[in-house]
Amino acid sequence: MPSQPIPLAEAASIIDRNVLAQLQADMSEEVYPQLLALFLAQGAERVETIEEVLAKDDVAALANELHAFKSEAATFGAIPLAALVSHIHLLCHQGKKEQAFAEAAAIRAAWLLVSAALQQ
Repeated sequence: MPSQPIPLAEAASIIDRNVLAQLQADMSEEVYPQLLALFLAQGAERVETIEEVLAKDDVAALANELHAFKSEAATFGAIPLAALVSHIHLLCHQGKKEQAFAEAAAIRAAWLLVSAALQQ
């Protein structure tokens, strides 16, 4: 696990198309679009929830949201987003709340890039 998140601007791609292709190959043609739509909807909701827990100053709730989001992002090949979220999750568990909260402000922008890339 990297100790620092992968900067989105420096990432080779917002989405690892090989991961996405494998996901598509692993399921039926009918299921993949439904699963993708679910990820896009739930991801947007998760970003909203993350921002709500930041406003409530709740580091435990932030860690819980980040834990689920990092796995979901990785499943859909959003490796830079997954790395960012994983890094912030680690900061929460290291007791670096201020740094975690400051870096969590980048999640919405990262999500918007992922969402746009997956909808192309």
